[in-house]
Amino acid sequence: MALIKLNNQSLSAVTSAGLVNATGTVLQVKFAKTSDAFSTTITTANQYADVTGLSLTITPLSTNSNILLQYHLDQFANSSMNGGYNFNSRILRTVNSTDTALADTEGSRVAGLSAGWKNHSNSSWTSTNLGSAYLDEPSTISQITYKVQVTSSYTSVGNVLYVNRIYNSDADGSSFIRGVSYISAMEIAG
Repeated sequence: MALIKLNNQSLSAVTSAGLVNATGTVLQVKFAKTSDAFSTTITTANQYADVTGLSLTITPLSTNSNILLQYHLDQFANSSMNGGYNFNSRILRTVNSTDTALADTEGSRVAGLSAGWKNHSNSSWTSTNLGSAYLDEPSTISQITYKVQVTSSYTSVGNVLYVNRIYNSDADGSSFIRGVSYISAMEIAG
């Protein structure tokens, strides 16, 4: 009979013989979330910034494992939306001080996992939700850090990106909403 072992926000399936490692078996799950308001100023086009609170570490049990990553950015907003703006997000993987962007692109387009364009006349109240899923194949048993990053190619007048709040206010009142953003990593036996 399989048991569930909880250890520091990870979930592992075990049997009396050890870890279940049949292909497709979930070996552990890690999760991080934040409802804190986040902002970052983009001064260089397409330069990614880490979203505070949206990172986690996981140490795979096998080099054959895949890591299923999912993330959600709530109320993603931009201070320069009048006339339109673009936005982009990705996950950065770090293993032994080596960074790898988990993203895709074509031609000279900006690499990302979840992106878009908005054009609104009232930037004060406009926000969107972003998110994606990605199956990573890190081929390591070293500790991995995954973190969510955001960027925009629009840098005029010190463009500011926000998460978990709208652009014009983060006031405490019944007119304003505070959401939750998260990242999760699930190790799957390969």
